[in-house]
Amino acid sequence: MRANPHLFRPSLAPFHGRILRVESYALDVESAFLALQLMEAFKAAHIEVENNILSQSPIGPLALGVRVTDTDNASVSALLMALGPEGAGFAVSPEPVPQGAGFSTGGAVPVPATVFVGAKPPKP
Repeated sequence: MRANPHLFRPSLAPFHGRILRVESYALDVESAFLALQLMEAFKAAHIEVENNILSQSPIGPLALGVRVTDTDNASVSALLMALGPEGAGFAVSPEPVPQGAGFSTGGAVPVPATVFVGAKPPKP
């Protein structure tokens, strides 16, 4: 799926000047391309982006779709609206990425919000 940054840019206005971390699984090139497109949209909305794509190497359960986590529930809701069916149309969830064994090559410093681009969900 190709992200259209202009489609949901107005919905990102409340995040102007904030920091978002964007993460994806290592070796998942399709998710990395979507993450890059989302990062482009975030930057166009004047949101600072920490690039951690291709940084997660899980051993265990995988996250599907786009996951949004934040220290502020109102921010999560706004990002879900911007990226979800009402906005860009991605499969989005406020659920955290499943924790299992594995390692990460980034994200040591806490940020208020993370957008994780997981594996593409299968079509029913």
